[in-house]
Amino acid sequence: MSRSSALLILGLLAASIPNVGSAQLISGSIRNLPPEHDAVLFLRSEHGVGPYTLDSVRLGEHGEFSFIHRSFPQGFYKLVLNDSDAVDLIIDPREPAVQLDFNGLPLQRNIRVVRSDENKRLWEYKLVSKEAQAVRSAALREKQAKGGADPAADSVIARADQLQRQHLIGLVVGQKESFFAQIVRADMALDSVRGAPPMAIMRVFDFSHPGLLRSSVYDKAVLYFLRNIQAVTEEQFLPAVDSLMHHASRNAECSAYMLHHLIDVFATYGPEAPLRHLIDHYATSGPAIASLDPATVAKVQALQKVTIGALAPEVDLPDTSGARRLKDLVVGHRFTVMFFYSSSCEHCHEQMPGLKALYERYARADLGILGFALDDDRGEFARTVADEGLTWPCFTDLKGWGSPITKAFQVHATPSFFVLDSTMRIRAKPVDTIEVERFLQKTLQP
Repeated sequence: MSRSSALLILGLLAASIPNVGSAQLISGSIRNLPPEHDAVLFLRSEHGVGPYTLDSVRLGEHGEFSFIHRSFPQGFYKLVLNDSDAVDLIIDPREPAVQLDFNGLPLQRNIRVVRSDENKRLWEYKLVSKEAQAVRSAALREKQAKGGADPAADSVIARADQLQRQHLIGLVVGQKESFFAQIVRADMALDSVRGAPPMAIMRVFDFSHPGLLRSSVYDKAVLYFLRNIQAVTEEQFLPAVDSLMHHASRNAECSAYMLHHLIDVFATYGPEAPLRHLIDHYATSGPAIASLDPATVAKVQALQKVTIGALAPEVDLPDTSGARRLKDLVVGHRFTVMFFYSSSCEHCHEQMPGLKALYERYARADLGILGFALDDDRGEFARTVADEGLTWPCFTDLKGWGSPITKAFQVHATPSFFVLDSTMRIRAKPVDTIEVERFLQKTLQP
């Protein structure tokens, strides 16, 4: 296990298991607080689909605290003092009581586990990790002092890593039922296939297992799966997203979290195509995205306005003689393909011959095509229409990516396609001309 993986284990949060029906008690005391300290202690979860703050208590006169709840879900949690000082905690319904003693602040440096085998394992490993890190840091300083080449220091670092791993294995060996051990084994299994093809991740990790859901090992498995695709185009992420959603779908909570997590990942880091795919095919109701951060929610809501099944935005397409209402242009066809392109986009030009073939094959009552160019040069726009022999109506407002029409349709890449029916409803959002043709063949069959 790598050093980063070992540290990852310490921050893991796991998922719920069926209620055992008995009350759980998390109690203890925090001593040696400053006299002016007016302390509130929070119990929080950080993974899964919220809520994240589960409970809070004010410390007693002598720093004592207790949380009583009916069956907290199994997993890693945090005790957080006044929103600033946090400490990791395992809660398992099979352990009806957890008792912790803190001899001052910060909490992590002053914890003593009085009662809870799971937390004793966790904090024993944390102590060993801290000692190993101190050894590694000292060896690195020695190595840097000698100009970066020091075989003796390298040997010390390797020995510290080895001892840390051996101690971790010692904590989990023979502990088949231990929650801490289950998470460690899942993490080690992932590391064993770190650079393997995506389906190797599926063989060692169960994305529908609720016992892994609220853990960063779950997010790590998703990361490995997506990274190991080695995608060259955005569209290569689409079957990967479908595969992850399918494997999580065997458990309702896992399915909801997978959707939440993938939306968050692609909304934050891109690319846009898989995010659109998630919105179009999976995020069909508000509750599925309710716990996302405000910026992501705003992006999702904007995309939902142009998702499959929604009515297309009512826009006016600029023409040399004024403007044409999109609604008036689609009403005469069973389906209209909105083709967003740019005259300087090579991939857009590659799609034009296929579109021309479709335009010639289908009757006008069945198929209309409208082109909208994200151009800022009238001459370049006109040359593309002439050179490519585009016979369908083409429009541009010469505002490039700043076009309000582009923003209304949430177009972030060219080429982009929308298939509208005669009522302005979005029926499909193909990725290329081939998918446009498949839609038409399927839908326009006698």
